[in-house]
Amino acid sequence: MKYTPGQIKSKLRGYAEARKADRHNLAWAVANLMNATGNFKNIISVSQLLGEEPDKQKKTGEELKRDHEELKAKFERFINGKR
Repeated sequence: MKYTPGQIKSKLRGYAEARKADRHNLAWAVANLMNATGNFKNIISVSQLLGEEPDKQKKTGEELKRDHEELKAKFERFINGKR
């Protein structure tokens, strides 16, 4: 059977997603085992085992203030009809 380039790309993407899901499931099981033993001072997370960055990083006060001002400006433009 011959595949089109789009089908090949779709199959590769699906395979990569399946492998990522397998790694996540294995890391979840390992993290639970590690945490259940009580041998570690801190709780081990799946993202730590996979070497991923945490989803949320704490922002500094300056960054929060800047984000707040940007959101406020967007809201003012929306209210005034100037998108």
